[in-house]
Amino acid sequence: FQTRPTVTDIPVLISGDPVDTVHLYAKNDESITIYRGQPVYIEGANGANPLIKVASNTGEFSSSKTIGLLAQNLLVNELGYVITEGVLEGFDTSAGNAGDPMWLGPTGNILYGTGNKPYGLNNLVYLGVVLRSQAINGKVYVQIQNGFEIEELHNVYALNPSNKDALLCNSASG
Repeated sequence: FQTRPTVTDIPVLISGDPVDTVHLYAKNDESITIYRGQPVYIEGANGANPLIKVASNTGEFSSSKTIGLLAQNLLVNELGYVITEGVLEGFDTSAGNAGDPMWLGPTGNILYGTGNKPYGLNNLVYLGVVLRSQAINGKVYVQIQNGFEIEELHNVYALNPSNKDALLCNSASG
């Protein structure tokens, strides 16, 4: 019988009390190492643990299931923690400034600031906010919010749009 390690059992930098940080124990299912602070998504499960891969804003599959930021470096098939909400520190946030929003980028990277907010064909996933901008000991608050496509909005019916279709309001049917 083996118990699952707790956050305090492994050397990762997770700030705050356990109630301030929500984390998920998951397995790296990539063919490469995933690094602390990289956005990840749940790709599947092996019956006991979620399987994670590097998230990307270039596709619906790899962006809509973004779960959080990795709490430590994870080798291939290694188990570790993903911060799904709360404070994470100890990685490079020097591309941003304190108070900057963070967005999911195209290659498992983070885009910092409102000037780098994704538009157009790239999916919009808000990752959180920079608390401290530093190259080694950056600190962020993680709070994943997935953007929506028009057909996913509650009061819009656009199941199979065609080229040059228009979005109109029908006040009679709502």
